[in-house]
Amino acid sequence: MASQTVGAGNSELHKFRVPAIVQPLHNSIPPELLPRYDPIYVEYYNKFNAGRLHTHEIPIEEFHKNPARYAISYGRAPGPDIFRITEQKCPVDGGEITVRIFEPAPQFDAQGQPKRRAAYVNFHGGGWVFGGLAYDHDFCKRVVHGLNGDLVAFDVDYRLAPENKYPIPLDDCWTAFNWVGTSRAKTSNVNQVLTK
Repeated sequence: MASQTVGAGNSELHKFRVPAIVQPLHNSIPPELLPRYDPIYVEYYNKFNAGRLHTHEIPIEEFHKNPARYAISYGRAPGPDIFRITEQKCPVDGGEITVRIFEPAPQFDAQGQPKRRAAYVNFHGGGWVFGGLAYDHDFCKRVVHGLNGDLVAFDVDYRLAPENKYPIPLDDCWTAFNWVGTSRAKTSNVNQVLTK
């Protein structure tokens, strides 16, 4: 049997080559649907969301080590500046959690007394497993700003499962809610938060 000469022009050399296959990015918009979307949205989506793994595709311990690596950006605009943002510790069974407080500028009534304000207590989404204070930071700023000084927002950093088994995350939320409602949280004007 004669040996075959191997050279650049030999088509036999390439007949078993695997064709290049370009797969769409994981979680990408199917090409047939692209015409339905605004091109600016598609650019944003491809830049920040396409290619990221879904939360159910990685071990939760890995997610909790670096949530920003896996979290999908929802395209929320930065919130407007507000008067003050502080953090306080709320005692809970077995420890303490952080509550971030978003305050508008102090307002006073005709007698010079601090104006009473409504309280908004925010519990971020994530099925008790995902999320944190970074998730709704700009949202809380927008709520305070949008209500013209009539509201103080409290964002609760409850402990997450599975490290903290049920009912710990729910208990943390209930405890924080009561902590805010009984004016244990200190704002720029103590007792300015309306509790009833």
